[in-house]
Amino acid sequence: MTPAEAAAYLGSTEGTLRSYRCRGKGPRSQKDGGRYFYRVEDLDAYRAARPR
Repeated sequence: MTPAEAAAYLGSTEGTLRSYRCRGKGPRSQKDGGRYFYRVEDLDAYRAARPR
């Protein structure tokens, strides 16, 4: 997923995901050709690990 799609999937914003990524937090991301992508499995794992 693109950062925009991942943010919508998590109910967050692209800026929040970018901030998490820069700080080494948040869901796992993958870089391909200068762009970041998120796998659904990684987003689901991140969501499951977050305390509510």
